[in-house]
Amino acid sequence: MAASRSARFGQGAGDVLRVDCWGTEDSLADCPYFGVSFPCGHHMDAGAVCYLGAHPNPYQVRLVNGSDSAKGRVEVLRDGSWGTVCGVGWDLRDARVVCRMLGFDGALDAPGSARFGQVHPNPFKVRLVGGSNDAEGRVELLHGGSWGTICDDSWDLRDARVVCRMLGFGGALNAPGSARFGQGAGRIILDVVGCDGTEENVAECIHRGIGVHYCGHDEDAGAICYNGAHPNPFGIRLVDGFSKAEGRVEVFYDGSWGTICDNGWDLRDARVVCRMLGFEGALDAPTSARFGQGSGDILLNLVGCDGTEANLADCAHLGLGVNFCGHEEDVGAICYSGAHQNSVGIRLVGGSNSSEGRVEIRYNGTWGTVCDDGWDLQDAKVVCRMLGFGNASTAPGSSQFGEGNEDIFLSHVGCDGMEDNLADCAHLGFGVHNCQHNEDAGVTCLIGAHPNPFQVCLVGGSNDAEGRVEVLNDGSWGTICDNSWELRDARVVCRMMGFNGALDAPTTASFGQGSGRILLNYVSCEGTEDNLAECAHAGIGLNPCSHTKDAGAICYSGTHPNPFQIRLANGSNDTEGRVEVLYDGSWGTICDSWWDLRDARVVCRMLGFDGALDAPRSSRFGQGSGRILLNDVNCDGNEDNLADCAHAEIDLNSCSHTSDAGAICYTGANPTPFDVHLIGGSNEAEGRVEVLYDGLLGTICDDSWDLRDARVVCRMLGFDGALEAPRSARFGQGSGRILLKDVICEGTEDNLTDCAHRGVGDYTSCSHAKDARVICYSGAHPQPFQVRLIGGSNDAEGRVEVTHDGSWGTICHLGWDLRDTRVVCRMLGFDGALEAPRSARFGQGSGRILLKNVNCEGTEDNLADCAHGGVGDYISCGHVSDAGVICYSGAHPQPFQVRLIAGSNDAEGRVEVTHDGSWGTICHLGWDLRDARVVCRMLGFDGALEAPRSARFGQGSGRILLKDVNCEGTEGNLADCAHRGVGDYTSCGHVRDAGIICYSGVNTTEPFQVRLTNGTTDSEGRVKVLYKGGWGTICDDSWDLRDARVVCKMLGFDGALAAPGSATFGAGSGKILFDDVGCKGTEETLAECYHRGFGVNNCEHDSDAGVICFIEVQLDNGADGYEGRVEILHEGSWGTVCDDSWDLNDAKVVCRQLGFDGALAALPQARFGQGSGDIFLDGVQCNGTETNLKDCKHKGIGVHNCIHKEDASVICRHGGNTMNPSLKK
Repeated sequence: MAASRSARFGQGAGDVLRVDCWGTEDSLADCPYFGVSFPCGHHMDAGAVCYLGAHPNPYQVRLVNGSDSAKGRVEVLRDGSWGTVCGVGWDLRDARVVCRMLGFDGALDAPGSARFGQVHPNPFKVRLVGGSNDAEGRVELLHGGSWGTICDDSWDLRDARVVCRMLGFGGALNAPGSARFGQGAGRIILDVVGCDGTEENVAECIHRGIGVHYCGHDEDAGAICYNGAHPNPFGIRLVDGFSKAEGRVEVFYDGSWGTICDNGWDLRDARVVCRMLGFEGALDAPTSARFGQGSGDILLNLVGCDGTEANLADCAHLGLGVNFCGHEEDVGAICYSGAHQNSVGIRLVGGSNSSEGRVEIRYNGTWGTVCDDGWDLQDAKVVCRMLGFGNASTAPGSSQFGEGNEDIFLSHVGCDGMEDNLADCAHLGFGVHNCQHNEDAGVTCLIGAHPNPFQVCLVGGSNDAEGRVEVLNDGSWGTICDNSWELRDARVVCRMMGFNGALDAPTTASFGQGSGRILLNYVSCEGTEDNLAECAHAGIGLNPCSHTKDAGAICYSGTHPNPFQIRLANGSNDTEGRVEVLYDGSWGTICDSWWDLRDARVVCRMLGFDGALDAPRSSRFGQGSGRILLNDVNCDGNEDNLADCAHAEIDLNSCSHTSDAGAICYTGANPTPFDVHLIGGSNEAEGRVEVLYDGLLGTICDDSWDLRDARVVCRMLGFDGALEAPRSARFGQGSGRILLKDVICEGTEDNLTDCAHRGVGDYTSCSHAKDARVICYSGAHPQPFQVRLIGGSNDAEGRVEVTHDGSWGTICHLGWDLRDTRVVCRMLGFDGALEAPRSARFGQGSGRILLKNVNCEGTEDNLADCAHGGVGDYISCGHVSDAGVICYSGAHPQPFQVRLIAGSNDAEGRVEVTHDGSWGTICHLGWDLRDARVVCRMLGFDGALEAPRSARFGQGSGRILLKDVNCEGTEGNLADCAHRGVGDYTSCGHVRDAGIICYSGVNTTEPFQVRLTNGTTDSEGRVKVLYKGGWGTICDDSWDLRDARVVCKMLGFDGALAAPGSATFGAGSGKILFDDVGCKGTEETLAECYHRGFGVNNCEHDSDAGVICFIEVQLDNGADGYEGRVEILHEGSWGTVCDDSWDLNDAKVVCRQLGFDGALAALPQARFGQGSGDIFLDGVQCNGTETNLKDCKHKGIGVHNCIHKEDASVICRHGGNTMNPSLKK
């Protein structure tokens, strides 16, 4: 019944034995034990409490949070409350017991790591007080050892539902406020509680914060609960419709009929009503008493169904009779049986061809139009897709394609662009509008390439970087009306003209009035588009505007000339706070509209941090004062300064300081990386992606989800790549939170936390129908591409075409560079690539545009191994953007010449490269010692000492010819290295010019010697480096696990557990030799890693870097360090090795891994005691020469048929010991 400890039944005398039983033995004599030498006193004497018959206190168990009743988190009932089971040691045998307790025949799996979600670490206990029975009362929460109440601000039935479920009830009948069950005493613990009704504990709901309120006890919240089916299900009827399938919704409650207020009423609510009446679904959810005003009580308000409920009583609402409405707001429903009746007809009328026209929809057998109120490009996209087109180019209103003469069926249509049918979009309801036919909506759909990509120019400015924006369309130039014109629109114009960004978006004809047509009005770009034609606008030429409102742009090249300064205010430490911006000499805040993790990342990097953990909104760090300088900030996350991000005009906002934005930054590796697993697939390599982050389990919204994102997930799970990033409900819908949205990875990241995304949240607007999914693969790509070159003057150049599903297609040039072309050229048998031509230089292809955003490292064997957006048909790119290659065989036909400028001697300086007869510099992005080695050898030196960055040898002039240079270090010329291609990378700026320091003869600094000091063991400590005869330390700026791995390997360890900074192992003295060390983790020595240069730093010794190293094998329970049970480290846990086929060759590998000369014995049958936890290896067969036990043949990690009685052990050869010691059982 119990295993008591600590001499509960008194201390004994004599020898103390440690016994280690499996639990199935018949006698203690059968258990392994350790003799009297074991360090244990009688104060630790063990005892036992036994029982006869059945266990007197059996546990009750339940499964929680699974997709069905046969799976879930295991919870145990003890002392009246439910708790969880720790996953350490949890395995299939334990799961079998639970499954049998619940009536199942067995267990399939025993998941750990909170796969079915974590219980809130600080859950509330709850009780109901003051009611007439235990199912009703004032809600009180236990916190900090005392009970307190909840304020009724925003308290509704959804909140009460959570309380009732916590107490074991089936649901909530009502959520009374105003201290209906009497006023409490003591603290008011919560205020403004906002549950969605699905939480397991009120602690999971949003609220102001514990103890934060503006209430008195006269506002104490209550709950009335029920068990079983809803005790008072509503009766329902439809009144005053033209058929039994439509009408005003009336609810029967407490003997009388009443109506529903239309606040929050939508199609999901109407679906529940329709199903209650026997229909299959709802066509419409009319509001504003469309079917006439009712009489009597208005029973419900703010109804919030998810659409799956069996009765309206099961939906969230404010409570019976709680409303502020009149009968002019009575709701209705229009139901249907059979297939959805609104997906039957849509057509375009009045256009010059079949891809454009006035939108007409067929409803109830007749055709009608759509009002242009709220009509935009997202709505047009849905229409075009319904008609079989790929996308929409414009969404004109104001009857551009003529006025219709039928009914106006829809108004205020609000699609997100992904719907399959216009009927699935939000709208006022069929026939509800206040429009005339001069407001009929239209669309222009895309066929293949964009029919009218714009050309732009700037006119009337004092230089070529500013002026009035003019647009070329149909052979003539016209202007843009400044309605809604702002900085994001100007950014697109500036980038179209080759500039890096926009400084300003002047209006009111600042650069003089144009003439001719005003081509565009109400332009609305996000700021990231490649062409103005991709932005929303009112339509070409439809502009009741004058030239006094002509729009302009002021552009810039290189870095932003007016960068922002930034600070964090009011945080608990210097890594968090309210974001404040310095502009015109004063500090101001940022409005949180559009604010997300990508924006916070830019802020954090500006402040010297490595990344952002969170992008808090709603003045989490208190309200600022003064100006609100920025609004609608929209960074891609890679910018150097917030000024480079899209945003609205300075001071242009409608915000208050209650919406001030914040940031939480971090240094080093992200402290809370995501864990992922796949659910619902037919095998372990596919499924719906579920993410565990900081105790939260949820899915990912598939907005922006593509193959690059899937590649990161697959690599996190140990696969080699991703085949597909499906966006259908192929692997089923998840439940619970949608944690991530707008994930944008490059495809090379180690963890999803390194990708841009909106931030961790609960994106209820997305829905689980859009859960992201992946299909992974191991080994070589199972579906490699074939490529060919078309349209070139010889077989070494041409437009790149790729075959997929039996047909050839082209590649969109977005992101296309020399690294991508290298892969293509090698696939075709060439040695390398000279150029990566864009813009259909070898003619436009036909058919599908199969690939976009290709991002190769340059070393892949096939384009299929590169990151890309997924195979599709990217018609919006257009064949005008077809990518090409120019390949070569043999030595590079156009090798670079290089020179060094501004150094103190001929072995150092700024690197300059000649191309087309002129010299230019190299951008330092990606520049490291391997690149410097190539340059040094080109100049006749033996090697490189250093690869300085940030224009250490002064800023150059002219073009910046190369960027993202990535050499192996063995190439004969920089032209043989991977790089972006020869260009003019003005966005980099000469402040980032790369340099080198070379040497001749023996490099006395290579390899470095390193040692660890001040640690508690020889595997940890402050890192010290020997340079020119003296020892020095390393600054912790940018110091991370990759750097620590290199140090540990130099010292003979297998790897690094941690890379502590901030002088964790004490502050050193003497020189600080390195700063901003940047290793990839694969280098043999620190000399191969990037760093600022010897002795160049901005640190003190309180920033000295350290490491904690490990060896992947250890010996446990031996009398000395040279013998014991063999344990190996895998994924952060130690486990044992089974003794099947265990022999001296295996022991030799273990001993050599531990630094011994050899092995004396390979012992089976847990000779040094049984281990616990996992058994990682079985059937090990080494030949004795391997460097790591994992390199030997074995059944696979975790694959075995053993128990710990079979744990393998070794005795290693040490010192002069050459014979086997006496072995005792």
